[in-house]
Amino acid sequence: MIFFSMFDIILLGEIMKNFKEKLLDFFSNRKRKYWTIAISIIILLALIGLIILAIVSKRYDYLEIENMLVDSSKSYLKNHSEISLTEEDNTYEIDATSLINEEYLKDFSKLSSDSNCSAKILVSYNQNKYRYRPILSCDRYETKVFLDTLFDKEELVESGDGLYKINDIYRFKGDYVNNYFQFADKSWRLFKIEDHKLYLILADIISDKKNDAYVVYDDRYNYYLESDKGLNDFDSSRIKDTLMNYYNNDFKDYKAYIVNHDACKSTRNESDVDFDGYIDCAETTNVPISLLAVYDFINASRDQLCEETLSANCSNYNYLTVAKNKWWLLNGTNVNSSKVYYANQSGELNLDYASSKKYIRYVITLPDDVLYKDGNGTKDNPYTIYTY
Repeated sequence: MIFFSMFDIILLGEIMKNFKEKLLDFFSNRKRKYWTIAISIIILLALIGLIILAIVSKRYDYLEIENMLVDSSKSYLKNHSEISLTEEDNTYEIDATSLINEEYLKDFSKLSSDSNCSAKILVSYNQNKYRYRPILSCDRYETKVFLDTLFDKEELVESGDGLYKINDIYRFKGDYVNNYFQFADKSWRLFKIEDHKLYLILADIISDKKNDAYVVYDDRYNYYLESDKGLNDFDSSRIKDTLMNYYNNDFKDYKAYIVNHDACKSTRNESDVDFDGYIDCAETTNVPISLLAVYDFINASRDQLCEETLSANCSNYNYLTVAKNKWWLLNGTNVNSSKVYYANQSGELNLDYASSKKYIRYVITLPDDVLYKDGNGTKDNPYTIYTY
């Protein structure tokens, strides 16, 4: 028989009490842990839900929506093989409703807080490339066409430097005009708007002699003069080959935007007084890239004494004379089939043999319905357009 002393009984009681407290504390802590885990899971799920809700209900700015219109139109055309554009049948319009109905695009109410929107995408086909123009119209936003923006910023003038309208052709004249234009990573001057085209001339001379920018106009044998001074016929010239090489290399990613134009290639006399293009444009050649015609150079001057082809006054009040190098123009003289017009370091027109070397300032044309992006035409803030 086992006997316990009073001390043993008290000690045993204390042990049992401590065990009970630890057991209760264990279950209490375990319960707290469960609650902590449960609350953490609830918070995590709530955060995930908020993120999903934010993604689903996100509102985009207008430029993002225009990009969506372009991307969805590309997918739409890819899956609608019955829509086939050619150089002859080269335009197509896609209404945003079609994109929404076929689930290429979300409803505008889910894209923008300005839910009262409509849109269309104008697709053009040029040089085996597609050009996209998203036209978005909302209560608080309208897509800007470049030409509309230009006329908002530039008032037409009848004197002084600025933008003139002459016989349905818009031209910049004078020394200080805001016609700088940035396109295809190059700086240009917008010198005229004619036949729904923006005419651009390279703003600065390509000055590196190592990259074929310092070139002959032509160095073929001249049968008529029995000399090796070259011919001043643009279509058969070496410089046309050089220009096409630039076009195929420098502008291969922008061919959808560059449209062909009729380059005025006729010869003219040194004393001709025609500024309307009747002489220069008697013969034309349809090309994507060319040089500046003589009459376009003359028309950039606002000097009243600029009265004939080789008048030194034509270099006055003329923004095209900023370049301080000799550079080729498009036309030759009708007096000598080996001589071509060029601008000298002072900006005056002169003649030289086609076989001599000069710098080039090439000319390209864009459609006048391109979309305005930014800029005010100054050298530090040139006009830019969207290229999708």
